[in-house]
Amino acid sequence: MRRSILASLVLLASCGTSPVVAPTARDHSTGPVDAKVTVIEYADYQCPACASAQPVVKQLIGEYSDRVRFVFRDFPLEQIHPNALAAAEAAEAAETQGKYWEMHDKLFETQEEWKDLADPIPTFTGYATALGIDGSKFRAELTNHTYRPVVKASAAGALALGVNSTPTFFINGKRLRGAPRVYSEFQALVEWAIRDASTSASPSSDTGAPAAPATAAPTSARPLTPELAPSGSSVPPPPTTPQSLPSSPAGSAPPSPSPSSPR
Repeated sequence: MRRSILASLVLLASCGTSPVVAPTARDHSTGPVDAKVTVIEYADYQCPACASAQPVVKQLIGEYSDRVRFVFRDFPLEQIHPNALAAAEAAEAAETQGKYWEMHDKLFETQEEWKDLADPIPTFTGYATALGIDGSKFRAELTNHTYRPVVKASAAGALALGVNSTPTFFINGKRLRGAPRVYSEFQALVEWAIRDASTSASPSSDTGAPAAPATAAPTSARPLTPELAPSGSSVPPPPTTPQSLPSSPAGSAPPSPSPSSPR
């Protein structure tokens, strides 16, 4: 069946040209800026499902480095992951010294080391020093929360888009429901997007919905085991958010934000 690849991971309705979805100059990205396919991930450094998805993401980045642009955006779920905000700030601080992706990877790889710490800043500073970052400057920026507004803005953008769990992926503006743990599934969806983009660019292409790839999802793929937030704590989607198709949830869902401070 042509749409069998969508059995485990479902692409939702396109979010159009919303500036929240479209990559910006402020985004952390890798791959060609003019790539026909852009993958955007909203994630939380303390989310176990996000950490589990990273090997799949890194493999995708490596294989499609010349054809796909990958964008990472912060969505720290502070009320259930108390160190996620500090971790996102650590990555931002590392970016100013040219080590964003190195810190990004380190934070996910060492999640178990820092997720329960009362104060993760000394540990993050140790990572920074090991990566060749000026530890004094780095620690001062974390202590002063220099990059907190940047992280908060990213989280606000996620909420405005109706994102209510982590990790959440968008492929060319279309939301992927579920966190990919099997590379072949994610690869098939990216290949579908590449073909769709090529077809859409053709003068003879029609405006109908693109056909899904013929490749079937691996039968060995197991449903994701989500880390759920307390019942009733998910952020409700805005009225304009397209209705979701049934599928497995992503890893972590945030509690409802307070009116004065979106989470």
